[in-house]
Amino acid sequence: AWESLGEYHKAIEYFEQALETSIAIYGSKHPLIVTYLNNLGNAWDSLGKHRKAIEYFEQAREIGVALHDENHPSISVTYNYLGNAWEALGEFNKAIEYYEKALTIDLRAYGPSHPNIARDKNNLGNAWESLGEHQKAIQYFDQALAIVLQSYGETHPQVTTYRNNLGWAWYSSGHYQNAIDYYNQAPVTAKKLLGEDHPNTKVIQSNLKSAESKLSAAH
Repeated sequence: AWESLGEYHKAIEYFEQALETSIAIYGSKHPLIVTYLNNLGNAWDSLGKHRKAIEYFEQAREIGVALHDENHPSISVTYNYLGNAWEALGEFNKAIEYYEKALTIDLRAYGPSHPNIARDKNNLGNAWESLGEHQKAIQYFDQALAIVLQSYGETHPQVTTYRNNLGWAWYSSGHYQNAIDYYNQAPVTAKKLLGEDHPNTKVIQSNLKSAESKLSAAH
């Protein structure tokens, strides 16, 4: 609850208490310990302390593997967190390694059409986009969008996110009309879910105006 309010230091105090109590009750090799270590990692990550976050995620991964094995779905969650932290540090190739590990585990566990696969592919798309590999990013974003549309339909927040990501990738590659097409679709869902005055809606509309300006200048 404190983390949701952006009070990360206060959240960390509670996560640490939960971790300490659980270790006293269950020992250090228990699924709850993995959860609390991941929670601590996420809170430190949100504070910009990415290397500290990675220490917690690595501990969570180590215990998770000891409890289950390298291919258990819970390990996939930690791999995604590790990918996020390394990506925030600008280590995009390292992030991609973790995202690909997460994707491999989730494909084995859930099959190709599960929402977790969409999350993994979106993460990969973001990392490849950061490396300037726009077409590779677009492939992952397209696949992520298709899965979410199939799973939830048009009115899910991730539909907006993935369309915005596709718009950005097309914009970055200089294909402004394609970017406009996705930016035009994204606000429809955003307005329904968030309202016209929500920051996310305004960001998408700003992106759309920028793409339209670039297209106009190109002609």
